[in-house]
Amino acid sequence: MAERGMGAALAFFNSRRGDTFTIIHISDLTKSYLSKHLHPSHLKNYYIDLAYGARVKADWLCREKEEGRTTCESLTRLAERSGTDLLVLGSWGRKGEKLDALGTVSEFTLRQSRCSLCIVRSTGATGFGGGGTGGARYLFATDGSHAAHLAFSFLLAYVLRPADFVVVVTVTAEDGTAESRVIQQYSEYMRKRKVNGECHVRCVDRLSTTVPEGIVDAVAAYSCDVLVMGISGYGRKKLGSVSEDISTRASCTTLLIKDPA
Repeated sequence: MAERGMGAALAFFNSRRGDTFTIIHISDLTKSYLSKHLHPSHLKNYYIDLAYGARVKADWLCREKEEGRTTCESLTRLAERSGTDLLVLGSWGRKGEKLDALGTVSEFTLRQSRCSLCIVRSTGATGFGGGGTGGARYLFATDGSHAAHLAFSFLLAYVLRPADFVVVVTVTAEDGTAESRVIQQYSEYMRKRKVNGECHVRCVDRLSTTVPEGIVDAVAAYSCDVLVMGISGYGRKKLGSVSEDISTRASCTTLLIKDPA
């Protein structure tokens, strides 16, 4: 999973924009049972070489797990101290039950990290970030909020490549009238900026389908590789039930753009 996460991170990287690429590793000396290929020295050489193969100069940032803190906490604190804008993590499956997999780490950082996150799933499409020449298909889920608008701007400015395609979707349990006006604004914005994509309103029956389920279903319906959402605030309470629910339901790579306001 770390390799797939690395591939996604490399796909985001743009040297002409002035991006910096840092590989972060939290070491734990108490895990003496780990094989040699999982030791920091080996991991450093391996991932630096992967980046070099993609013509990316990568920095290596390794710290020992802080006493009294979990690996998750140490990783999140280190990413913030280093000024990370986008933290890319691998995750096994959808819930990350295994403690030694980054699924648990990604769930924690989703709630606690102050930087935006890309959670690369083992169950996601293999084409994205895999070095292929084709573009990725992004599904951007919006509720018309300020956080969603900021996330969309981030997607267009820092993530989207010329060959990529964006599907903007709003899911509602209402009749969709108000949501259609929101979607029309996105459609006009994309047309003026010549963004390759389309916009849709999806209405769900609240008795059988929740909004998070409708958003996850839309990923498959429009054959998208990556789900993108905006999040306002930090912490479990401010994260919002929809975003948190989707973070565990989604089986595709998920890009969560955080609004610090």
